[in-house]
Amino acid sequence: MLLIASAAAFAVTIAVYAGDEQKPATAKEHPGQKVFVDQKCNTCHGVEAAGMKKKAAGGPPDLSLVASRHKGEWITKFLSKEESLNGKKHVKKFAGKPEEVAELVRWFESMKPDTTKATK
Repeated sequence: MLLIASAAAFAVTIAVYAGDEQKPATAKEHPGQKVFVDQKCNTCHGVEAAGMKKKAAGGPPDLSLVASRHKGEWITKFLSKEESLNGKKHVKKFAGKPEEVAELVRWFESMKPDTTKATK
């Protein structure tokens, strides 16, 4: 029995260390996170708040707080190459459906810090 428990613990440890870094270690995946991965946004960007590291070194920023800096409408337009940031358009036009970009924006908005709580 002890051997089985040890083997199970070892398997869990291996799964944690060898697992897919793109999946969060916590609760159920948000639909926007699935869009982010399916559209390969994680090739350039990371979302550290969700435990997702970008695959490429350097370059584009982490998007954990993008919704704190920009409104959802702006994010949607930027991904559609209708808006610029520092005089530049997004490298790639979002190829998904409008409802997918909406899910992506909702996911970004879900990571905004709660500013309604008073600090002590």
